[in-house]
Amino acid sequence: GRRAGRKAGALATYATELGLAYASGLFDAAGDAARAGKEKLEDFSDTISDSTRDLQREAGYRSSIAREGARRLTREAGKKTGRRIRDLRSRMTH
Repeated sequence: GRRAGRKAGALATYATELGLAYASGLFDAAGDAARAGKEKLEDFSDTISDSTRDLQREAGYRSSIAREGARRLTREAGKKTGRRIRDLRSRMTH
């Protein structure tokens, strides 16, 4: 009986150690998965940040082109208006 009890105790100890090792492996795997998820989230955040900067740069560029176009149109309209006024004045005086 003692011999069987010792063997059963050893078997129980072995099973406990095996269970603890398995649980430890699960915790390690969960930690690895959490780290991998965090890294992916950081990468995603970096991608969004880079894309946002690119969009801001593009919007600024497009805005400056639109401003320059509006400035040119205004200047040309002013020139033409000034020329017509001068032309009409000169016709009225002659």
